Amino acid sequence: MTTTIPQTESSRYERIPPELRTLPRWTYHRVEQGKNKAQKVPYQANGQHAECNNPNTWVDFASVRDVPPTFHGISYALTAADGFVCADLDNVRNLGNGEVMPWAREIIRQLDSYTEISPSGTGYHVFVRGKIPKASHRQGSAVELYADKKIIAMTGVLDPRIGGSAIHERDVSWLFERAEAGEFIPAKATPVQPKTSSNASDEDWKLVAQLQRELRTTDPAVIEEELRKRYPAAYAERNRQKKDRTGKTYWRYTIERLLLNKPLIQRAELPVIDEPEITPEDEALPEFPRLPGALGRLVEGITSDLPYDHKALSALTYLGIGLARRVKLVSDPWLQPRFYSCLVGPANSGKSAADVEVRRALIDSELRVLKDVYVELSIDSGPALVQALEEHRRLILAPDELADQFEKARAGTTGRNSLHGEFLRLFESNETSNHTKRARGEGGRTEIHDALFAIVGCATTERFERMWQGSGAAASGLQSRFVLSYSEDIPPRLKTPNDEAAIDAAISELAKAVCPADESHLESVPAVRCLRLSLAAQSAIQDWRIFEDDSAALMKRVLDMAKRFALVVAACNQAEEIDETTMRLGLEFADYQIALRDKLLPADAATYVQAFENRILSFFERHRNATEHVLQNKVRPERYPGGYAAFNQAWAALARAGKFKPVAKNRKGSTVYELES
Repeated sequence: MTTTIPQTESSRYERIPPELRTLPRWTYHRVEQGKNKAQKVPYQANGQHAECNNPNTWVDFASVRDVPPTFHGISYALTAADGFVCADLDNVRNLGNGEVMPWAREIIRQLDSYTEISPSGTGYHVFVRGKIPKASHRQGSAVELYADKKIIAMTGVLDPRIGGSAIHERDVSWLFERAEAGEFIPAKATPVQPKTSSNASDEDWKLVAQLQRELRTTDPAVIEEELRKRYPAAYAERNRQKKDRTGKTYWRYTIERLLLNKPLIQRAELPVIDEPEITPEDEALPEFPRLPGALGRLVEGITSDLPYDHKALSALTYLGIGLARRVKLVSDPWLQPRFYSCLVGPANSGKSAADVEVRRALIDSELRVLKDVYVELSIDSGPALVQALEEHRRLILAPDELADQFEKARAGTTGRNSLHGEFLRLFESNETSNHTKRARGEGGRTEIHDALFAIVGCATTERFERMWQGSGAAASGLQSRFVLSYSEDIPPRLKTPNDEAAIDAAISELAKAVCPADESHLESVPAVRCLRLSLAAQSAIQDWRIFEDDSAALMKRVLDMAKRFALVVAACNQAEEIDETTMRLGLEFADYQIALRDKLLPADAATYVQAFENRILSFFERHRNATEHVLQNKVRPERYPGGYAAFNQAWAALARAGKFKPVAKNRKGSTVYELES
């Protein structure tokens, strides 16, 4: 297997499970040409070879996380004592569209453990906890298994459509037996090898074309550098035989001729500049504001191993719907403290656990703060939602995976599901109506005029972006009505216990704030507490952000979220007004939401290609200029549906539409582009 996944930022290595990252088993590797193929040779930082059976040549993860330019990646040394097995599936993934051979997909599904795309982009490495009697690496087998004295090149690149993100214990004896029996037929095609004869131009063209397809780039400097690394002898010999052409090496001339057969952007004589500096994509987000009073003590009483952001947003959402129609803001009486919330983060990052723990404390405990709030875990359609609200007028939809809920609201062959429309209507008002099926088969129109509805759900980072695709939610305004929390922290296997005494004390105090003693039974009409903004709080709002003309509507909506936040916090503290401190916490919440929107929320897109067009345009709006290679490394097409094939189509479509113009070349000869003004 040859290294063709472009080197991306070192933060992708953080996706490697902590069980591996915490062990001192790490080396660098460099791609070098072997007898029959390129090999990933392990190295120490001092340039000496690392050895699979010598721990003195390995280091900790932090020492290799940032890969110097002299190396091509990092590797992990397997040892039997650690109890990990790596299943290496070779040549089972299509580079163009990311499709996986069915038999390989089934193996990955059964293993259901940490899976990363191999450096070539054509295979997978699956790590499990388990045992095998020996390594299985039969000649030409498409599946090999290793557990000891083997150094594995790592990528940290996950495939959102297949495999897991955490390591699990698995019995792999069945796979070992099948591999040893020679069941897995090699699927590898014979690579084109360069010839050194003077009449080898056809073979040279085939070689360049193959590399261009593998690398998925139109950058001639990248292709030439990879060719030089893989075939140093042939690279030097052909350049010597053919000599320089128009001031370029033979190989560079050949590569550019191939690429210019289908020109995307007319290239003129361009100045040479230094490589443009790219601001890191993963800039630090503002912190979720720390909640005061009983609300804060509830969140902190739940195990600290779960992300604070997720616990806090869940608590605000549940308590918000409990307070709806019980408190109001005098200056904005129409504003209800209800939220549509989504907890976003990688798989296994504690999103669902945070929501479940908050729900358990506020709804499922014996004290039960929210006595008249009903939780629905899934709703299939608009009529089903109306029927649920008819039965429970204070309802919160809490799906474990919000993306699955959104799938139900997409257009189908028989029409459009009305769920999105109902969500949008219920956010601002308490009224809805729909045709529903009644008992004994009697149909009719049900009208609801006093519904209180909220949403709290979870989504992995990749699925969160995809769930909006084709929904029209950005254009309709539904997307902008969601508040978000985000964390990449992965909780440990053994979590710190909850502080149950602190939780009980907090919910006892919150029960008095949410449901005062004069509400003797569920049917009573709650007294509405009216809270005012203090003069200092009003000044804080005036001093917040200046609204740009093109973002005024969105910023107004975010400011409303800040007021909702402050209203819930003040009500939970049984305050008579929203003071400056509470309002500034609300504005910090608004700043947090704006940062997450910039990071996570996509524009509307109906296809994978259109989604990549939006990502590319967004990248160039944030960064003045870049080469195509840098763009790929930052956008990371392998993370998204459609992969590099859809990315390349999007890049080509935008180029043909004149969205970009070449402005310079960097020191390596790669073209630097910027948006056409």
